[in-house]
Amino acid sequence: MATSSKIPVVAVVGLTGLVGTSVLPSLLSSNKVSLRLLSTSPDSPSLKTLLDSAPQPSNASVCKIEWSDEGSLVTGLEGVDVLVSLLASRTPGVMDSWKKLIEAAGKANVKTYFPSEFGTDPDLASRLFPPAGFELKKQHKLDAEALGMRCFHVYTGMFLEGGFDPRNGIDTENHSWALASKGDTPFAVTSTRDLGPFVLRCILLAFHSPSLVPSSGSMQIYSSCSTWNEYVKTWEKVSGKGIEVKWLSEEDLLDGMKNGPGGGFPAFVKLLGEDGGFDHSRSVVIPHLMKEEFGGEWDRWTVERVAKERIEAARK
Repeated sequence: MATSSKIPVVAVVGLTGLVGTSVLPSLLSSNKVSLRLLSTSPDSPSLKTLLDSAPQPSNASVCKIEWSDEGSLVTGLEGVDVLVSLLASRTPGVMDSWKKLIEAAGKANVKTYFPSEFGTDPDLASRLFPPAGFELKKQHKLDAEALGMRCFHVYTGMFLEGGFDPRNGIDTENHSWALASKGDTPFAVTSTRDLGPFVLRCILLAFHSPSLVPSSGSMQIYSSCSTWNEYVKTWEKVSGKGIEVKWLSEEDLLDGMKNGPGGGFPAFVKLLGEDGGFDHSRSVVIPHLMKEEFGGEWDRWTVERVAKERIEAARK
């Protein structure tokens, strides 16, 4: 399906957090979008660093907003085709910001909206996520749709950099991994270095060919999507060393959620993965995102590539 020649105007909010700093370089480097960066601190050093590193002339303008001033939000969103929120869900008061954002977007007649997701697709979650677990996000989507927007949700699975880490029980340096029992369920991981290329392509797909995205708006992405058994084999092959795997039972993980390190989050992620919560193996958007009209293929930061990088760095 051929795309239109129109270059979408894309407004982005939440610019300098983990996701924002991972996504913005790709958007700033693209000639396929016209960017409008919404910020309460347009002169901040972190934003300036991002802008200074972008190709010139820039495809971006910076618009100052105030969350307490709806008029500034509406002005910043006038003429925008696609709104992308990268506001961290754990930021204090973020739900109120989300509400103000979509209300202003509705008044500015924005039609395409990417809420801040970048994690777990609730449609894949089972017993660990009762309906109330995602009530606020689901209601936010319904509110945005009532204001005339179609919502698209980018789901990454586990971030590779933070997931392959001793704090998560994956000690790659000492070849000791703690994993959920069996380890044969597909488990998507996305490198933060792939996040920008993916989000750019998701924006272009949603704008030019929205009919190719499931009606739910779910856009499951990944740098790698295999099983933990395969990830172990990959790392062993690259390193030339065996990995000592400690297999954790469901009882171990449930106990870890209550009493384990990191507030129980590492155990929660493992159990969620074993339940299929990160199974993106049937993603319908990945083949479309890799088409040349949306940006084409690139050398993704797969588990194998990250393994080679870490092992080479450890040898220096």
